This record gives sequence, C-alpha cells and structure tokens, in this order.
Amino acid sequence: MTLNLSNPLNLCAIKRKVHLFGPDDSPRLNECARLRYTYFVQKRGWVAPNPVYPDVEQDSYDEHCLHLGVWDNKGVTAYLRALPFDFHIGFMLDHDLSCLIENEDQKTLLRDGAVELSRLVVRPDIVFCQADPHPVEMLLRLLYREAKMRGFRRFYIVVEEGRLSVALGCPFASLVRRICFLMARKP
Repeated sequence: MTLNLSNPLNLCAIKRKVHLFGPDDSPRLNECARLRYTYFVQKRGWVAPNPVYPDVEQDSYDEHCLHLGVWDNKGVTAYLRALPFDFHIGFMLDHDLSCLIENEDQKTLLRDGAVELSRLVVRPDIVFCQADPHPVEMLLRLLYREAKMRGFRRFYIVVEEGRLSVALGCPFASLVRRICFLMARKP
C-alpha cells in the first residue's frame, strides 16, 4: 500500500469511537488496563507491577469509577477514568497522592459534585490529524456530556505538568506547591 503524503488527510482515515463503561465491562477495562500498564508501569515506572495480574495496571479505585475510552480498528487509543467523590472512598488526592497538596489546601478542596480524573493515557503510535478530533478531546467531550447529566461541577486531575495545556490549549490551575514521588522505580 502506498500513501500519498501530499494529501495528509490520507493519514486520518481511521475512525475512532468513544465509549463510557463501568467496572463490570471486563473486556474493555482489561484492554485499557494493558494500555495503562505500558505507560504507568513500563514507561514511567510510577506504579509497581502487580505479580497477581501481570501486564495490567489496575487498582482499588477502578471498581468505583466511570471509565472512558476511545477505540479505533487497532484497539484502545486513549483512556481516562473519573472517580465521583464518595465520602467512604475519597480521592487518590486524599490517600495515594496526598503528598502533592499541602494540608491546608487539601482541606479547601470542594467535594460536592466533584470528580477526580486519573490514569489519562494515549497509545504511543497514534497519528494526530487536524481533520479529526484529538482522542483526549473526544474523552473530555464525553466527560462533559456525562457531567451535565450527573451533576458533576468540579474536576481534579493529576497529570504531568503542561500535558493537557499543550495538547488542548486549555488552561489549568495548579494546586501543587511541592512535589513528592510515590513511584516504584525500576532497579
């Protein structure tokens, strides 16, 4: 097959679909957990591998989250999870990532109608085209639709500095005053 590179729209021929699913959709969640594993465990070393479930990255928050994914003909393209605030569960920012926010700032986080977004990942071989929406944009549009239906009004997300601002041109306010590293480092 030969691509006509003078017409960049040929690179955009892949159709992508966005899906919202729950923790009970094992096939989709497992595929997303494998993508999460390649980024958060293998590439970044931020999460320790799970000896019981090799090649997947899952945690106890997954069963309480809404899961959003974008698929193309090769499989999952992008993934994001949304954890609606629940007093008994809390957020990762309350537990695993509490070191990212000073105690006085932690107390000021508004919880009513709040959602914590995490595990944002995009498959590394994705070709982005101006003619098509960015997979992260697709996830955020679906999240916006769900937020309106479910009454979500506040969003907290932990991402690498500048990542969303650069990709989408969206401003984000930082809550972080100091950084700590809670990551499993490869020996």
